[in-house]
Amino acid sequence: MPYIVRSGDPVSAAWHVYNSGDGTAIGQVWLGSMTDSIYLSNDGVFDASDTLVGSATRHGNVNSGETYASSTGLVIPAKPSGNYNMIVVADYSSS
Repeated sequence: MPYIVRSGDPVSAAWHVYNSGDGTAIGQVWLGSMTDSIYLSNDGVFDASDTLVGSATRHGNVNSGETYASSTGLVIPAKPSGNYNMIVVADYSSS
C-alpha cells in the first residue's frame, strides 16, 4: 500500500514472519533473540545499496509453522525524491 512520506517523517512499520522451514528458528544463543531489520530500497530487491532504517528484536524461538508479528517506529532518512519500498529481513544476523 503506497504512502507519501518525507525525510524526517516518523513512520510505524508492522509485519508478520512465518517459519516455513522444517526446523525451529533459534535466536542467537548468547543473546536469546532475533533481530528483524527494516531497509528502504529504490528497486524492491534487497541488496547492499539499500538503507537500514530500523530494527526490532524478538526474544525466543520460532517453531516450524509458527508466525509472529512485530512492529517498530522509525524515521525516514534524507534520500533523493522518488518511490521506495520497505523491505524487512527477518533474523538478519542469522540469515
